[in-house]
Amino acid sequence: MGLNGVSDHDVIAVQMMKVREGSIILSIGVGIGVFTSYVARVWNANAIGIDNSERLLEAAKRRTDESGVQRRVLLLHADSDRIPLRDGCVDAAISILTMHSLPPERVLQVFRELRRVLANEGRFVLVEDWASDPKSELEHALLELIKMPVRSEGKSEYRLNYRDYVEILRRGGFEIEEIRFLPRKVFLHKLLDRFKSLEQGRATELLRTVSGWDSNSIQVDLTLISSRARR
Repeated sequence: MGLNGVSDHDVIAVQMMKVREGSIILSIGVGIGVFTSYVARVWNANAIGIDNSERLLEAAKRRTDESGVQRRVLLLHADSDRIPLRDGCVDAAISILTMHSLPPERVLQVFRELRRVLANEGRFVLVEDWASDPKSELEHALLELIKMPVRSEGKSEYRLNYRDYVEILRRGGFEIEEIRFLPRKVFLHKLLDRFKSLEQGRATELLRTVSGWDSNSIQVDLTLISSRARR
């Protein structure tokens, strides 16, 4: 994590998107606004961030104000499969750690909507964790746990494989340009805290596997998929 919360994947994504001064960049699921503030402040781009959480949009606005880039950032309360923008009006788009909460059919709707608002040949970068092939028994166990509904949150996570995302992107009208896997450290105790409510059946077996690991952290891959809108 770098200055102002900017991560390695933010920097790499900008390169994959070919961001330039004056570019119009759309961020799906803007969250607290780290990426939008980064491209506006460092790259002098114009950023649009959408999110369906008013709480996160308020946090993104605070970050935008603190970064002094208010004139370059537009924040919108909207769903990602109904983007309130005209056709072909953005140069590039990004989704960072948001698609895993959507079922495949909804992901396809989002990708088609992104293709609509992107200019011809406009680039879209998808950033997701737990989308690469598991390399060990521990990663298999963690991935299976992550997909289970957590009672305290009341929602499921779909966690598609990168090959699934590639197929859905193609169906949505995108041409794949590049796939990168970026190693990152995951702290097991933070994940285990989340799964405390899972105490039955298969979850118990998986938790036993994970808890027996002799290290507090592991290296897993963050997946970045760069694609280009086809017309």
